[in-house]
Amino acid sequence: MSGALLALALLAAAPPAPVQLEPEIESQSREDDELPPSSYIPYTPHFGGTKLAGATCLQAEAAASVRASLDQAQKLTQGKDGRQLQQAVAKLKQVLSVEPRTGWAYLTLGSAYAKLGKGPEGARAYETFLLSCRTTPNTDRVQRILVDYWLKTGGKTQ
Repeated sequence: MSGALLALALLAAAPPAPVQLEPEIESQSREDDELPPSSYIPYTPHFGGTKLAGATCLQAEAAASVRASLDQAQKLTQGKDGRQLQQAVAKLKQVLSVEPRTGWAYLTLGSAYAKLGKGPEGARAYETFLLSCRTTPNTDRVQRILVDYWLKTGGKTQ
């Protein structure tokens, strides 16, 4: 088999690149994400996220007992360094073990997992934020990210 044919055969046999989940949530209050509640498009959960009754949805609303850890995790997720992202995930899991209704922690966790290439975990965290904090800024953007990821994966959570 010639080199060109071998290369083509190898390319054809290579698995497709994994679908990436969008990691970026710019801020708590982007103008294009602040739509009135009547404008929300219905959302069907696909990723195992859960609705948290009584969730505190904004970073500034987080309980005092977890606010410092949440702020540290937020800073750690601003870059793309894998070690810092893993530290952020650990801090966010700690926050959620102390205050499991901290909605902003799920948003930040979704972003950290997405940057780490862990799409299904990130989608589940984003979905928990979306379901729990429906009228909070960023939910329209999170919904767009989840729907786009669902379409890109062909309805499979990889």
